[in-house]
Amino acid sequence: MGRALILVSIFVALRAPAPACAQRGCEKKTATVAEITIAVDDEAGECLVVEGIVMDDEGQPVAGATVYVYHTDVDGYYALPGNDPSVSRLCGLMLTGEDGRYRFRTIYPASYPGGAVPRHIHYVVSGPGIETAQFLLEFTDDPLITESRIQRDRRRHEGLEPTYHGIRPLTRDAANVLICTRNLLVSGR
Repeated sequence: MGRALILVSIFVALRAPAPACAQRGCEKKTATVAEITIAVDDEAGECLVVEGIVMDDEGQPVAGATVYVYHTDVDGYYALPGNDPSVSRLCGLMLTGEDGRYRFRTIYPASYPGGAVPRHIHYVVSGPGIETAQFLLEFTDDPLITESRIQRDRRRHEGLEPTYHGIRPLTRDAANVLICTRNLLVSGR
């Protein structure tokens, strides 16, 4: 075997996901639980737990809403080399509980290569009686988050408590795991 082929094989082996976190085609799966694990312990990156509640515009929790999330890996890519770049590898679906809550465990995503876009997690929320809505979760500690971006986010969510803002702080639990809360407000149909 040639040296180049060996190096490519080693690179691919090192970047291969653990079976539990290879969730290609998440948007085609059916959500069944309110809490999921997207990235298992052997996924490169720092562990992050995100939780929140989906509320409607009347202030009521939305039970049974589908929350689809996806994001980049520790290197800023949605897919591994050689895979379809339009299909995110780190993704998952949750179905909110009776109290409108969801929770997922993953890794702290990286900015896109080149570092011009802040770290973020995409959300798509849908379900009976609500309009499908897209959200973004960004993080206050990201050096690419500017004061003007924070002010724009505050204006966009004016009148809502800070947990509904799209740019959120991170804390650490007793096990040193990053924790973030992102509540989501959806409109009825």
